[in-house]
Amino acid sequence: MKKSSLILSIIGFVLVLSTGISHAQDYPFCANDFPQSLGDFTAVGVVIFDTDALTFGGNPGGVVVDGVAVYVFDSITVPILTSIVGVGSIPLALVSNGVVQVDGEILLNGQSSTGFNPGPFAGGAGGGAGGAGGAVGSGNPGMGTGGGMPPTPLISISGGGGGGFGGVGGAGGLSAAGTPGAGGITYGDLSIAVEGGSGGASGAIPGGGTNTGGAGAGGGLLISSIISITNSATGIISALGGNGAIGSGGASGGGSGGGIVLFAPTVTNNGEVRVNGGDGGQGGCCGSGGGGGGGRILVAGNVGGGSYSVEGGDTNDTGDPGEDGDDGVLRFEPNIFPPCIQPPTITPIPTLSEWGLIATAGVLGIIGFMVIRRRKVAA
Repeated sequence: MKKSSLILSIIGFVLVLSTGISHAQDYPFCANDFPQSLGDFTAVGVVIFDTDALTFGGNPGGVVVDGVAVYVFDSITVPILTSIVGVGSIPLALVSNGVVQVDGEILLNGQSSTGFNPGPFAGGAGGGAGGAGGAVGSGNPGMGTGGGMPPTPLISISGGGGGGFGGVGGAGGLSAAGTPGAGGITYGDLSIAVEGGSGGASGAIPGGGTNTGGAGAGGGLLISSIISITNSATGIISALGGNGAIGSGGASGGGSGGGIVLFAPTVTNNGEVRVNGGDGGQGGCCGSGGGGGGGRILVAGNVGGGSYSVEGGDTNDTGDPGEDGDDGVLRFEPNIFPPCIQPPTITPIPTLSEWGLIATAGVLGIIGFMVIRRRKVAA
């Protein structure tokens, strides 16, 4: 009985080991926290990552974790003259179990407004859209926590405010009576969650014509690698705010820059990483739009060189100028997150069927030994 109990205990322990290993899929996301990979990824042409449809290049593959669309690959390569473009309403996470090499572009830029067009103009993946314009008396703030505000009243000719995120958005330009649109506030912390910026506000019009919509904000992007992230001299990683535009009255505000997190043991940037705010629209006869605030960049890894930009957008000096957006936030903190550990190679534990084969072989071996021994005794 004791031997049988011992054997059953060992088998039970082995089964626990073979089924009880798990990892939490927590921000900032490590590749070995996920049970499946999409294999090696190499961009060809322009590859759209849609965080709403959870597709890349039209293929399914993303999963939503804590409000972020996560795509897990064995390695990620973006060759020169190719692009990844992130669209959708939630941020994008590109997670690699190997190296990340960027020679082309990864773009989560907000859309710029076009003159006399009510919009709305979208943000990059996870970034707020600009406030929609329209006919007389219409106008809206930018989408997002730091969305720029439209002028009051909406029949004035002042400019809309720029969106805020890492930096405060600039106020629109005052023209005649009324109050120009206020710039958006700062918010967020990339060490807690990746998120995008906020859109610029529409302008305002007193009579006929079209109130131009505000510009979209830069999106939210996390790139995570167990080994390294390299952005070469030709590489561009950006989540720029879009530019506002002229309208029939006051111009629209620029979108704020977005948020970018680079998380790896080694981060080498010889190219450009940019989250600049968009410029405010041209006032012409009336108030110009405010500039969008700069975004946020967090580099969580040992850093080497390159250009990082978190500049706020400018107002437009044509007409009645508003205010520039404030610069955003750039942080270099290599030890802010626990490191992703590449899992060790584990020898597979035999399944029950394999244990059965082992046991059968053992029994047959013992029987064979006994038969041979009896024959020797009989001889």
